[in-house]
Amino acid sequence: MPTTSTSATATCDRRATQPALRGERRSTCPGRAARIALVLPALFIGPDVGCAGFAARDPYAVLMRGHPEEAGGCTLALSDVQSPLLEIQGWVNLPRGVLLIDEPLDFYKDSEVARLVGSPCRTYAIYGWFNVIDPVRPDDHPDGIVYGTLGLPPYHVRWSEVTRTPTRFSGAYEYRDWYPRPVPPRKGWAHLRVLRGVAYYFVLETNQDYWDSLSDIFKRSAETAVFTAARGQGPSALDDEAAAAADAAASTG
Repeated sequence: MPTTSTSATATCDRRATQPALRGERRSTCPGRAARIALVLPALFIGPDVGCAGFAARDPYAVLMRGHPEEAGGCTLALSDVQSPLLEIQGWVNLPRGVLLIDEPLDFYKDSEVARLVGSPCRTYAIYGWFNVIDPVRPDDHPDGIVYGTLGLPPYHVRWSEVTRTPTRFSGAYEYRDWYPRPVPPRKGWAHLRVLRGVAYYFVLETNQDYWDSLSDIFKRSAETAVFTAARGQGPSALDDEAAAAADAAASTG
């Protein structure tokens, strides 16, 4: 006859390290029951509260919180070397060492998030372009950035520090509470320029905890971005000459 341990928890812990027997079921382990007990309240009190206990063990949280030496803040230096923006035949002076990509990063895939491990301050830069359709509405430029750069519907982010003219846009964005994952929050700076009917954009993003120490260098880096209208579509209401006149009128008005 099988012997019975005086401690169900000890038995469960010991068996968890051994191969399962044919037909064996281990669903009564106290550890699993405890996990279920934590998940069920989360369905009622909200994921941010119910999942707080799992944050420290979430691989995403571990990756994205940065190195211990970055806990008190993070700083970057602007590179003296221009990095090519190959897809749009442009260039920019990046903060040194940051990851440069040209497709949205999927924060719900650990393999994608892992690409940021070697990037200082958990920062990445992304660039791209989209066609401008006349007439241009005020939200067309930021909406295009959110769709193209972040791969999200526009309502997923909030904008601040916004400056816009008919052919230029810049501003800071942060994600709504439900995206990307609950921790840690992210924030970025976007810069856009319209040339010959095409909008070219450049974006830098980091952990929100680092924003105060990195926002200035993000803005300085964005100001160095040069776009060559390589994908320009010819005459447009927003071609180079009209753009200069529209920007001048906007700045004086």
